[in-house]
This record gives sequence, structure tokens and C-alpha cells, in this order.
Amino acid sequence: MPFVDDQHYLYPRNAASDLTPNDTQKVTLIVAGCYVIAIAILWHVPFLSWIIYPFKYVDARLSFLVLAR
Repeated sequence: MPFVDDQHYLYPRNAASDLTPNDTQKVTLIVAGCYVIAIAILWHVPFLSWIIYPFKYVDARLSFLVLAR
């Protein structure tokens, strides 16, 4: 029977416990989700889009600046 090195065996792991966010990460995910929803609303509502216009303008200028280098 051939020698088998135990270091190279794959051991089962519990992915649910490895991928579960802690309390700080949960708060961060909730805040990021709220930002995404707020930006989506501001982006698509014609009257409210002027609130986000300066940020859209700065974002476009920064992306052009980065791509030009």
C-alpha cells in the first residue's frame, strides 16, 4: 500500500461559520445597502437627481483623470 501524506487531505469545514459576518460587518453591510438604495433613488428621480449631480460630475472627472494617465 502506498504512503499517503496526511497534510494533503482535504478536511471538511463548516462554511457557514466561516462566512458569517460579525456585528461590525453586519452594520457596515446595512449602511452600504442604505447608501446604494439612496443613490439609486436619487439617480433615477428627475427632481432629486440635482442633489447627486455634483457627485456624478466629480466621479466622471476623476475617472477621466485616472484613465488619462
